[in-house]
Amino acid sequence: MDEDQLQGANKLLATISRELYGEGELELRIVDPRKVKRIDLNARYMDKPVFDQLVDNLRRDQRMESVPLCHVVGTKDGEDVLECVSGNHRMEGAKESGLNRVLALVIPYKLDNSVKRAKQLSHNALVGKDDDQILLQVWQEIEAIEDQLYSGLDSELVKELESIEYSSLNPSSLRTESIALWFLPEEVEDFDELLDQATSVLSAKKIYIAPMDAYKKLFTALMAAKKLGGVLNTAVAMMYLVDIAKSRLDEIQKEQKQAEKNEEKPAESTP
Repeated sequence: MDEDQLQGANKLLATISRELYGEGELELRIVDPRKVKRIDLNARYMDKPVFDQLVDNLRRDQRMESVPLCHVVGTKDGEDVLECVSGNHRMEGAKESGLNRVLALVIPYKLDNSVKRAKQLSHNALVGKDDDQILLQVWQEIEAIEDQLYSGLDSELVKELESIEYSSLNPSSLRTESIALWFLPEEVEDFDELLDQATSVLSAKKIYIAPMDAYKKLFTALMAAKKLGGVLNTAVAMMYLVDIAKSRLDEIQKEQKQAEKNEEKPAESTP
């Protein structure tokens, strides 16, 4: 692709980007990875054998099959200077493999440092987890050795997966219950929006409605339960809070029963 073709392709991508993301928000661009700066701090690292496999994959495919995120940090000789926010290893792998054209998602302005760091960490941290049984099943469907290498799975991980004995589980035998706690404002300004929310809420088996002020009390109690119990997960904190409430209710019931017994006792006569 020569420079004229590159400019024409990027003009077309700019038009598509406006339709997808709005004016001046995000742009799909074809960029030269050799001109893209690495981010100055990157907590995510990649072991050399893994990076070498990435380079081999890119060299084999002669294209990048995922899209890094960059932002514009300045201009030089009339061209935007880009810094890679997310996808630094892929961008460096593209350089190593000899690619000179890759597709990137570009924020067309310089990000505030705080926002840049937040995006950097969120792209690295917010990733899914593999179901080991399905992962092994997918791996076993890869027949060619070169395709197994391409997958990037560590051989030790594969051995570990193959050593696990999986028992069958019938989802229909699992008992589940779902409830919804719906906190509503006393005055509803946007009834249509409320109906949209109701669509997801009504899928629960049981629905409990409370005023919005109760949500603040529940949230405060949850934060206190997390701190008291050293709990990070909100669902676990909720169960911890329920246990505390149940314990206190049991105490109140005992106190009430004792009070009732005291009332039933005949008054002692005085000589």
